[in-house]
Amino acid sequence: MNISTMVGRVDERRRIAHALARASELSSLVIVSGEAGIGKSALFGSSVEEARASAATVLVSRPARAEESFAYSALADLLDGVSGAALDALSAPARRALDFALRRADDPPPDFDAGAVAFAAAQLLATLAAPVVLAIDDVQWVDASSAAVVDFVLRRVPAAGMFVLAAWRSGTSSRCTFVSRPPDALACETIALGPVGVAELHHIIRERAGIVPTRPALVGIAEMSGGNPLFAIELARHTAGSRVGQPVGQATGAAPMPPTLRDSLRRRLSSLSDDARATLLVVAALGRPSLAQVSELVAAEDLERVEADGAIVIRDGRVEFSHPLLAAEIYASTPTMTRIAMHARLAASMGSLEERAHHLALATSKPDAAVASEIDAAAVAAANRGAPHAAADLGEAAVRLTPAADPNLWRRQVALAEHRFRAGDAALARRGLEEALDSIDDTALRARSMLLLAEIAFESDTPSVAIGYATRAVRDAPTPALEAEARVTLARVYYDDFSQACEHAREARAIVEREPSLPADIVAAAELTAATTAFLAGAGLDRAAYERAADIEATSARRPRLADSARAALAADLKYADQLDDARIALLALHEESLGSGDESSRPFALSHLPQLELFTGSWDVAEAWANEHLMLAEATRQHGQIVQARFNLAMIAAHRGDLEPARAHALHDLEVAIAANDRWTIAALTALLGFVEWSDGDAVGALAHLRRSFVEREAMGLREPGRSRFLGDHIETLIACDEIDEARDLIALVYDRSVAVGRPSGISAAQRGSGLLLARDGDQSGAQDAFAAALAALDGVPLPFERARTLLAQGQALRRGKARRAAREVLAAAHDEFTRLGAQLWAARASNEIDRVGGRVSTSLELTDTERRVAELAATGASTRAIAAAAYISVKTVEANLTRIYRKLGVTSRAELAALMADGRRG
Repeated sequence: MNISTMVGRVDERRRIAHALARASELSSLVIVSGEAGIGKSALFGSSVEEARASAATVLVSRPARAEESFAYSALADLLDGVSGAALDALSAPARRALDFALRRADDPPPDFDAGAVAFAAAQLLATLAAPVVLAIDDVQWVDASSAAVVDFVLRRVPAAGMFVLAAWRSGTSSRCTFVSRPPDALACETIALGPVGVAELHHIIRERAGIVPTRPALVGIAEMSGGNPLFAIELARHTAGSRVGQPVGQATGAAPMPPTLRDSLRRRLSSLSDDARATLLVVAALGRPSLAQVSELVAAEDLERVEADGAIVIRDGRVEFSHPLLAAEIYASTPTMTRIAMHARLAASMGSLEERAHHLALATSKPDAAVASEIDAAAVAAANRGAPHAAADLGEAAVRLTPAADPNLWRRQVALAEHRFRAGDAALARRGLEEALDSIDDTALRARSMLLLAEIAFESDTPSVAIGYATRAVRDAPTPALEAEARVTLARVYYDDFSQACEHAREARAIVEREPSLPADIVAAAELTAATTAFLAGAGLDRAAYERAADIEATSARRPRLADSARAALAADLKYADQLDDARIALLALHEESLGSGDESSRPFALSHLPQLELFTGSWDVAEAWANEHLMLAEATRQHGQIVQARFNLAMIAAHRGDLEPARAHALHDLEVAIAANDRWTIAALTALLGFVEWSDGDAVGALAHLRRSFVEREAMGLREPGRSRFLGDHIETLIACDEIDEARDLIALVYDRSVAVGRPSGISAAQRGSGLLLARDGDQSGAQDAFAAALAALDGVPLPFERARTLLAQGQALRRGKARRAAREVLAAAHDEFTRLGAQLWAARASNEIDRVGGRVSTSLELTDTERRVAELAATGASTRAIAAAAYISVKTVEANLTRIYRKLGVTSRAELAALMADGRRG
């Protein structure tokens, strides 16, 4: 069907045609969405035909639900039309990677990994004649491996020369992330298909079903189908014998037909002959097979009959159902034994290991050692291809079909758990391992099971649970290699005691030194863990150690999970070490690698540090977009720790914007959970966040209580890295605001010394800002300005705009109090402008209030109530809270509440500032 003969959807066709026409000048993405049967595939097909009529290079994939478990099936579909010359032009490594992934070669190349496939596909597309059209129908059925490659490619498209068309069933999830988060490089447009009108339905039914319904019948069809063309066609066929004007669904006195597609489809399929159903079952069981494949299994005349009936279409050398729901219904309505026989027949005809294993699994109902062994081999092959979803499906079948007495059963159970975890189902992976653990006799396998459980628990539970499993693995490890691996795991999960973490890291290094023949992956892990634990304990970032670990990893046959790799650790720790530009490059590369690797369990980690990086560097909208995507992935993979981290990031972004109530509510809720679980790391993080929230709200007393608790927790854990304690500047300022001067001096000295020792500009700046505030309070204006200048100088070359603006605000406040009004106004205006640009509304208001005071008067927009003014006047005299309560005839709690509101309204943070402001007001 081409655009000229398609009925209706005129505006939608015009919008797609426009995007296609400008592809040479602007790369773009059009997503056609809508419910099942609404006409997405028809619009998609007509648009593909128009693209083929142009000068574009058109690559098409029409995945089916049955193909979801076949690694790279959608990619193979897309690349089916690429010429041999284009493939021959690829570099040798890229050609080998594609040939192996697409099962054109039996043995993996020595340098193969899942990421190589993505790079190869990107290289191939870059060689094709522009404009290139990538068209993917039913994107919700794209297999995980292909989705990773497509996402990788779309994030690297040129500014011009590419047009992407995708049809997506709304209400479903897709492994292709470009559906929910289109790449920045592509201009994106979504076309949501709504109901088709009565007039258009009339034409569609006549063209597709050869039926001309009466007007009353047509109105009834439109109403019951909800304007869905597929519903309408099937309803029209079912009621073709109704007399004129008779309401649909009441023919021959039957009860009204329910408006569901399944009932309609069952009626449609019930008239099929046994031969027709058998032919359709072959197509349904194969997914979307080639015509040659079906022709070997089905008589040509039978295929022609079901095509003439409209149940299937043959295009681009493929046989597919006219709608995927027809395939689902023909398969579901076929008796079980008939389906089993069909899969046995298909297994015998398959040349691919994975495809044969897939059909063998569906054809075998009882344990069979030989079949289980073959399926297990296919699961390993799928995992090696970077296809954990397919590996998990096959691994589950291998376990199910392994006899109870087979010694391979528990090994396959553990392998299945790892496949499930990497595919993003941590809960199911953990449950299967815990159920199997007590039955595993092999000590090495038990130890490895506990290590995997520790890894899963660390992502989906609390550190204490992970520590328990890893400790058992150390105790039971039968070999030096397993003990070293267990010590590494313990060092990683000991997030509440870094002295313990460092000790286990040293033990792992000692084992590696004693046993020079240990596998490369264990040597790399020991090297990396020593570096990361030392960093957290305050020894600084030994970047060379991370890079050595990465080099060793690259030589290992057993690669770590991406989230556990040296590249991932370095990317995250560069952020904490204030090497922010390098951190962004590394984190974005990590995110791209996660998309191409197929390792779903690592994707949340790969996103988790980008929100804070963009928050620190001032791109708050970008930070929020990353944080929302991180939360979606963390929830989809059921990784508790990552969910908490994503919520923390969103709350921190909200707090910086001034949206304090949602930030406070999220932090308090998660803090309650963390306290119940005794999760000290999370307690420290959330109390620091709450301190910032209250400090932003002007409540110095409440902020200090939270910040003190966070500091105590971090010190008790042995966390000494200043970049891991970004709220220390708030702690210093609230101590000064609450007149806790000696404690403030001690904390300034500690932060300064630790930051200088490891070269941490953010910590040096926070300490110098605190010194400036103290010196200004003591009347040393010259010393204060020197300290503020040092604080700003520390941030030169470090993109931390919010911290710079806060330093300017503190400097401007000191200048104002020192009567340097012109300089104060300039500095405060710079702070106000930066806060406004960032979107920090409460901090911009503080700067604005300070600017008002430069003129010698309190802003009239912040008038105090009579009670607040009385409390402010008494507090300005130096009266204690109890004395104010007695003089004003109110309770001590009411005094405290009034002071909080006064501080917020006037933008002050201490009684000393309040006294100075009240004096200015009286003089003004």
